[in-house]
Amino acid sequence: MDIEELHLEVTRNCTLECEHCLRGDRECLYMGLSVIDKVFENVKSVRNLLITGGEPLLAIKQLEEIAYIIENTDIKIDSILLITNGTVLSDRILNVLRTFQKHTRLSLRMSADIFHMMEIEKRGLTELREKNLRILKSQKFKDFSEYGENKESEFETLLDYKGRARGLTQERLDEINELSKRKYVIRPLFMEIAQAPSIVINKVFGYVTIDVYGNLVGYGNSYNDEDREAKAKGINVLDMSLDDAIRAYSGVPKVQKKKHIFKSLAKR
Repeated sequence: MDIEELHLEVTRNCTLECEHCLRGDRECLYMGLSVIDKVFENVKSVRNLLITGGEPLLAIKQLEEIAYIIENTDIKIDSILLITNGTVLSDRILNVLRTFQKHTRLSLRMSADIFHMMEIEKRGLTELREKNLRILKSQKFKDFSEYGENKESEFETLLDYKGRARGLTQERLDEINELSKRKYVIRPLFMEIAQAPSIVINKVFGYVTIDVYGNLVGYGNSYNDEDREAKAKGINVLDMSLDDAIRAYSGVPKVQKKKHIFKSLAKR
């Protein structure tokens, strides 16, 4: 099976509680290693892998499991995107990142927007972040950068699934805009831009998102909305193969009509 976009929510834990976060209150939850193994069981290739959270660098065992799979199987992963708030780093994490870079194209991003920076300052983590930034820069990863600083572009702040962030009012947003000299906006409704997964033969198109429990879900919701969706659909990779989970999620039957099209063309 070849997957276009695979997102793994390796943890819901975080070192911060940013007021603009759409995900909800942090939870001390981590993806089971058995979930990771099951996800990659019948996978031949992944074009883009997003490792997300929470703060993904807190999930060191999960990162090491992914690195082991990449290093010891024939699975081809073209690129990995990993975004960190900059407050977590260790030798084990650096070893994992080096493994990722050795076998795929690693894009490593450190959040630098005003929301993260205010929370880091509030928690007294500025010096730690700066130290970690220096270390990551010294490693010379091919694609490492801070992001969220660009004052030329509009930064759309997603506020929960229906347009509400954790305690962030329009008045508070106006204060932040004044401080940052940049226009942050609240979208009235969450815009569905992620294509739901679909499968044709063994090629998976769209976004395949697996949460910490192993459920196939739509990424971009708050934890609460995501959990409600997962409970309603009841699609979990621990109960079935990933391709069967994708078919169940997208309502695609196992027998593909496209096979019959090929047969009819052959008769001409």
